[in-house]
Amino acid sequence: MHNVMIANNRNNNSQLVSKAFLESVFFVGLFSIFFYLNYLIIFQKTSCWTDYRSHIFYAKQFFIDGKSVGFHHLGFHFLLFIFHKLFSLTFEYASVFVSSISLTATAFIIYKISIKELGNIYSNSVILLIAQSLMVVTPIFAAYYGISIYRGTWSPNVWHNPTIVLVKPFAFIVVYMFMSLYENDYLQKSYRYILAIVIFVSISIFMKPNFFICFAIAILIFIILKRSNKRLFIITFLIILLPSVFLIIQYLLTYNGTYDSSIGFGFFTIWDYFSSNIPGSIAFSMAFPLMLFIFSPRNALKDDRLLFAWILFLVGFVQFSFLTEEGPRKFHANWVWGYQIAMHILFVYSILHLFKEYGASNVRTKWANIKLYCLTIVYMLHYTSGIYYLMKIIGGGNCT
Repeated sequence: MHNVMIANNRNNNSQLVSKAFLESVFFVGLFSIFFYLNYLIIFQKTSCWTDYRSHIFYAKQFFIDGKSVGFHHLGFHFLLFIFHKLFSLTFEYASVFVSSISLTATAFIIYKISIKELGNIYSNSVILLIAQSLMVVTPIFAAYYGISIYRGTWSPNVWHNPTIVLVKPFAFIVVYMFMSLYENDYLQKSYRYILAIVIFVSISIFMKPNFFICFAIAILIFIILKRSNKRLFIITFLIILLPSVFLIIQYLLTYNGTYDSSIGFGFFTIWDYFSSNIPGSIAFSMAFPLMLFIFSPRNALKDDRLLFAWILFLVGFVQFSFLTEEGPRKFHANWVWGYQIAMHILFVYSILHLFKEYGASNVRTKWANIKLYCLTIVYMLHYTSGIYYLMKIIGGGNCT
């Protein structure tokens, strides 16, 4: 008996070492790919149109020259300055490191969320592949129908904008923590846990405010739909309250008359500027989540995390469709960022729902198998379009 226990312990230790080695190799490899991609984009080794150059300029202008830059979500710029000072890097190389670390962190967080959801059903190798695919998926490329991979369709994965890259890890953490809070009475009584959510949300505003603007509305809609108890309503109010103060201060500093810009309203005004086929753009960008929902709406609505992801997505959709930023930045499409973050979160929880619903049982009906094959094909179209998009950028093509 003693020898059996020793053998089992050795086997368990061997499995843990093997798992740790696999994860290390995977994420180091992923970081290397992100580093190379960011290097190409930031140092303009490709024709990819990018926001990096302007944000690097803003970082130098604010932290080196001490001049105002017209906006106040300076998380990316602050990190560039820190890396510049600590490691004597140029702002360009600091940008490569900061963005690559953030992208790798997003992949790691998606992996950990997937482990929590699927760890009892699938091996780590499979879950690593799921996480990798979710860092690549884009709209389905359909040039024949005038559908591009990015411009006008928008994408769950964005490579050319540093602030959306920086906010993504915090967005995924906040959504996961809030849903865990909703599902767990013990966490609802933990002041430290609630404070941690508030801190992460506040940091996300410092990185890019668009996520919080969607998230704050989405959690209110969600707890009302779920008829949550009074305690959860109070907690939700507290989670929104302090970050809202930061957002209001940020808003007043940005739109205080010193910068010729304001918030306006329109009916698909900005989207229409970028896309000649808005329904097609939505269909090809959202084919997989839409098909998953259409095939099994009841099961989708029973999955609280997927339901919340859909609410978050719809809030982002409404904001981008009907709000504009007036002035010289009107057609910068700055309301699209929350929509794209929500789209990425929806893709993550949609694929997790698919693997839970169809992968947990080896016994499936013929109709279930047909649905699974269709969903797999559509998801692979998103994935291969994403691979094509990356290869296009690496080969010197445009990001948009």
